[in-house]
Amino acid sequence: MAAPGAGALPIFMKTKILIVEDDPHILLGLEEVLKSEDYDVASCNRGDQALDAVAKHHPALIVLDVMLPGLSGYDICKQLRAKKVATPILMLTARARKLTRSSALTSARMIT
Repeated sequence: MAAPGAGALPIFMKTKILIVEDDPHILLGLEEVLKSEDYDVASCNRGDQALDAVAKHHPALIVLDVMLPGLSGYDICKQLRAKKVATPILMLTARARKLTRSSALTSARMIT
């Protein structure tokens, strides 16, 4: 008698990405691109919801806007790192001043 599940096809879980973005147009664009590449996408549009969303979804990557209502992307990043959450964080911003970059680089990687 074969073991339970023997011969069954392996189940592949999609990589989950959490997007934290308050601009609905940017959020929609990111969701569409990532879903078309077969990622599982979760999202929230307020900074003060981001920590709960990370705990709920356990993403492999967090795409994080810097300017958010409720809590800034910088503060979210600092709080995640203080909790020893090692999930990679990609910070998005339209602001590209030197001070902004240096602030983000202490706790995440930033692409402008």
